[in-house]
Amino acid sequence: MSWNKYLFEDGELITSVSYLPMKPTFDEYITKIMAFSRSPVSELYQSKSMCYAKAGEYELGLLKYNDNTTIVLLGYGEEAKCNIVSIMQYLK
Repeated sequence: MSWNKYLFEDGELITSVSYLPMKPTFDEYITKIMAFSRSPVSELYQSKSMCYAKAGEYELGLLKYNDNTTIVLLGYGEEAKCNIVSIMQYLK
């Protein structure tokens, strides 16, 4: 599994690839952002090919690459949110 970490003045963004279908990847990462933030999910958008969720200051973007691969964008902070949304719009 490959991943990259980008640090910002206030926050960070991690990009990675999950070699699992969208549903199990969604279940795993939703649990993670709720644990990291100690907050429930406050925003959620889902379609067949992408998902965006927010819990506390954490943001999650998932993009279906194929049936067995999901691109994961995970971060916190305003700059991470802007990058996640921009990347998702570009890759959709």
